[in-house]
Amino acid sequence: MYKIGDCILLDEPFNLLNVNTWLNPFVKFFINLWHKVRGIKYVDYSHALIVANYNGQMYAWEAVANGFVPTKPIEERLKGIDHLILRPRFFINESKVNLECQKLEGTPYDFEGVFNQLEYRVTTTWRFVNEQNFAKKFYCTEVIAYIYFQLNEFPKDWYKWSQKEFYFSPYFTHKKINTR
Repeated sequence: MYKIGDCILLDEPFNLLNVNTWLNPFVKFFINLWHKVRGIKYVDYSHALIVANYNGQMYAWEAVANGFVPTKPIEERLKGIDHLILRPRFFINESKVNLECQKLEGTPYDFEGVFNQLEYRVTTTWRFVNEQNFAKKFYCTEVIAYIYFQLNEFPKDWYKWSQKEFYFSPYFTHKKINTR
């Protein structure tokens, strides 16, 4: 069902015992507020990950509190979670996706970038203009957009992409997976 290079959007509920879910309610609240204020269709996803190999298995690679890492085999990671598979319409060189993920493994999480993204949604002003500074740390959609950009398949403003841009982009086909 999953392929190397797929982007997965999900809305994982807050779990006090899982630090990786602590930002979700905050992000979801501000994204929802922004959509209501602007009268824009809401995208009900608060997190994203990319599918790539790790130790010979397809894994969920994601930006979490301890950095960009392979977290679990993809089927195990998404078990019981409704999600959306975004399959790129552009050619995906699987070995390059795997290589990019390996090169970025351990890159720190971009907490400041999450707040900048929320500020951008409210003010439409992007504070950072030097694209070279972005490859030092990442939040979830930022790292995925960067990987696609490295494959020469993504816009130059990759660092501004959120779940909304991925969802409404013509670059992807959608497949909704309901687990309930």
